[in-house]
Amino acid sequence: LQQAELYAAYAAMKVAVGNRFHSIAVGIDNGASRIQASKMWAAPDSIVQHRLLRRIFWLRAWSNPQASTFRMPSAYNPAEPLSRCFRGESWSDATTEAERRRSASGNSQAPFD
Repeated sequence: LQQAELYAAYAAMKVAVGNRFHSIAVGIDNGASRIQASKMWAAPDSIVQHRLLRRIFWLRAWSNPQASTFRMPSAYNPAEPLSRCFRGESWSDATTEAERRRSASGNSQAPFD
């Protein structure tokens, strides 16, 4: 799970840098992944996390964006239904729910921190 969260953060940063954004805020709903992305540190035996953190590090070093993370509650996270799709939900149901969450999160006073 942490690897998927970190990869999503990396992908979001890569898209933002590719579009020449200078400031990037990435919402992460997994506490451990958020700490890893913020501190750029993972446990010594977390090989995949280290690989992803290196990618994030070099992306930030080469393009110099201002990057930050914030807590995205799972209830508001548009990626959550898509990541849970393998548990029996159909892809179309997951996509519909993701779109609903995406549009709702822009209009709500969600408790992000």
